[in-house]
This record gives sequence, structure tokens and C-alpha cells, in this order.
Amino acid sequence: MTESTEAAASSDPPGGEREIAELVQQFLGGFDLKTDIGRFRAFRDAIAYAQEHLLNHSFCNLFLERIGRAVGREPAFLDNLKFRVQLPESARLDFCYEDDWGFVITGNGEGLEYLAGLLTELRNAPCSLDHIHLPNDERPLGQRSYPVSIYKESKEWFDRLETGEDGEDDFDDLPKRNLESNEVYALQFIQFPPPELPLTINRIYRVRSAQPAGEDAVEKSVELAEANPSDQTDSRRFRFEFVGDTRRLVSLVLHLDDPAVNFFTKKELLKVVLDAAS
Repeated sequence: MTESTEAAASSDPPGGEREIAELVQQFLGGFDLKTDIGRFRAFRDAIAYAQEHLLNHSFCNLFLERIGRAVGREPAFLDNLKFRVQLPESARLDFCYEDDWGFVITGNGEGLEYLAGLLTELRNAPCSLDHIHLPNDERPLGQRSYPVSIYKESKEWFDRLETGEDGEDDFDDLPKRNLESNEVYALQFIQFPPPELPLTINRIYRVRSAQPAGEDAVEKSVELAEANPSDQTDSRRFRFEFVGDTRRLVSLVLHLDDPAVNFFTKKELLKVVLDAAS
């Protein structure tokens, strides 16, 4: 931990908008944000601080979002809503699909109470990054069940959905990264990667190649990397090839401004390695 981290951790975390701003300002005060390595250290230490001190607080990801914006990185996300709701030992939930009934949610009393608690926390979450992810290899789900992710969106999002818009223009609202595809040396998923691919969240993958996403690009139907192969005007979509967890080549179309992915230049990655070794 840096001196700024220890200073921020010395008092109970605040809860209001003004207090959050003060916490972020206090935390960043000990870092040299004029340098790449200073910004990286602030980003890294903020994640460690949030994991150690903020997991039980509703503003955990709001803190990380403010830090990410301040240092010019896409915000990190911690799946902390589950830490705010007690999981009873006997809680059980199952999500499945039936041909006659569609998607079916089944739970015992404790499981439904747990799910209701999670949904209440999500409803009140102050950060747009907050969402719920329930993997099927952890309680209260079983391996028979589908894993489930639940997000909170605005009325405008549903209005676009009802009119047939697919949200492809959402990337236009994000700040454009000062990055081109030929500079990408490695990448990292900071939200859950496509479940059908051998990828791990937060792991860094060395990029083999990056090519413009053309008409023949095969897109993965996941929120993380949705793309429209007929859209030839978007020069920010590229097909990246890299070696996955099984040592086999993975090919995936990603947007350079996708908030779910961190892209590293060779210089940035070298600084990450050197800083971790120091």
C-alpha cells in the first residue's frame, strides 16, 4: 500500500456525493498523475484499496469509476453487491429454459429472499457499472442451472430496445481512447469475458494481430463484444487474435473504446511488469 492508500484507509469510508469526491481527491493526492507510471499505480492501488475496505459499501464501484476517469483508464469493476447480502447456507436457486414455458426461475424460500436482496441492492446502486453475476459453480446455483447476469438500465435503454435499436451507438458516448489498433500489445477483460471462450477476467493476454472487422467477421453474441459486420463506417472495431487459457488461438472482434476491455501498449505493459517486480 502507498502512503496515500494508508491515509485513505485510516478513517471509515464516507457515503455521500461530497464525501466520495473528497475520498477520491485524498486518495489521488499521493500519486504523480502527470506520469504514466503514476497513473497506473493510482489505478492499481485503488483496486487494492477497494477490495480491502469498500466491498461492503454501495459506492465501491463508484469510487473505482471516479478513479478510472481521473487517471484516464476504463474503470475497474468489483462484483461487490453479493458482499452486501447475506447468503443463507440453505439458499437454492435454479435458472433454466423450458420449451413450453421459456426461462424459468426456481428457488426455495431462502434462495428467493437472497435474490430479492440482491435486486434491491442493484436497484439502489449509485454506479452504472454495478450489476449482479451469479455463476453456476457457486451457491446458491447448481451446475444444472444457467449462470445469470442482471443489469439495471434506464427508461431510454428500454425505449431503444422497443424501437429495434441494438445499442451499437453506445460506444459513441464513451470517451475515445488515445489508442490505435497497431499500438495494442496486450489486452485484459475487466468484466466477465464471453463464457464460451477460454478466457479469464483480469488476466492479460498478448495480442498476436489486429485486423479491421470486415464483412466476413464472425461476431460473438455477447454484450462484451457485440459488433455489426455490415457497419463499414466504424473504424474502431478490430478482430484481435491472441492465445487463450487453453493455449489455443482466440479470435474476437472488440471495440477500441469498449469499457469492458483494457488495452495495453508495449511500453505500458513493460511498466506494469517492472512495477510489479519492484
